[in-house]
Amino acid sequence: MLSKLSNRTLIILMALLGAIVGWTYFSETKKNESNFREEFVKVDTAAVTEIYIYPKAAPGEEIKFFRSGKNWRVTNGKEESPVDVQTVSSLFSSFANLKTKSLAATSNEQWENFMVGDTSANRIKFITPSATTDIMVGKFAFNNESRSASTYVRINHEKEVYLVDGFLSFTINQPFDAWRNRALIRKGEQQWTKITFSYPGDSSFAILRDSTTWLIRGDTAFNGENFVNEIAFLNGTHIAGKTSLPAAPLYRISVDGMNMTPVTIDFFPASNDKKYYVKSSFNPETVFSDNDGALAAKLLRPMSYFISKHESKKTDGN
Repeated sequence: MLSKLSNRTLIILMALLGAIVGWTYFSETKKNESNFREEFVKVDTAAVTEIYIYPKAAPGEEIKFFRSGKNWRVTNGKEESPVDVQTVSSLFSSFANLKTKSLAATSNEQWENFMVGDTSANRIKFITPSATTDIMVGKFAFNNESRSASTYVRINHEKEVYLVDGFLSFTINQPFDAWRNRALIRKGEQQWTKITFSYPGDSSFAILRDSTTWLIRGDTAFNGENFVNEIAFLNGTHIAGKTSLPAAPLYRISVDGMNMTPVTIDFFPASNDKKYYVKSSFNPETVFSDNDGALAAKLLRPMSYFISKHESKKTDGN
């Protein structure tokens, strides 16, 4: 009788233990399912008024983007600058609609493995009048088979870590200067019809475009189209910061065309004859330093650059 009772008790205990294990597994599965985000974030880009970035490349620095009319500007609290529209568009494209590939972790004990901790992550915040999307951006993973990149991310103040598409850490891990507008000129769909090279003395000249080609003094401008293609999307490299410039430039390149505001790019003397400060009417708030002479070499072309050897001999009377 005692043996039968013991067996019955053992069976009941085993059944209870099985039920507890099953319930624990079911609860944990449901918990993970409820925590899983098929769509990691969805940002209403039209409503975003501010973006904040905290890059590891500049520890302790807060970089703020904000709308100013139809344009965007960026500041680090000390300096302020316009932002190229493509820069903000790229941020929106990278972050506004992130799809989840997998759930990588469910506890903060694993954050450092994926570099999404409070101090190990790059961080970006999108602010709208109704919500803040605060993303901790961690390390990336590269799949050699699919040749695709992914990044580990989490929502700030949440424990779960997810894997999403893209090189997101490289996108935002940039210091303040990297976000400033570096454009000198943009051709876009505009039709350029005249480029004037204003040099000291009587060395100034212009090239003109007719319906099919570029001309110089009535003859075909050799390299005319090449020159346009070289400068059609030209950026400065080194930002000079606040600089006192002379009243008049030493050299000037002027671009005129149909249905466009003329663009002037001015070169001012710097510390010696081979160094210049460069300023463009296309981006008037930014002064660039051309210490290596790269911009001067690209823009300050001599007349001979646009005249073929054959035409040059005719001009010389040979």
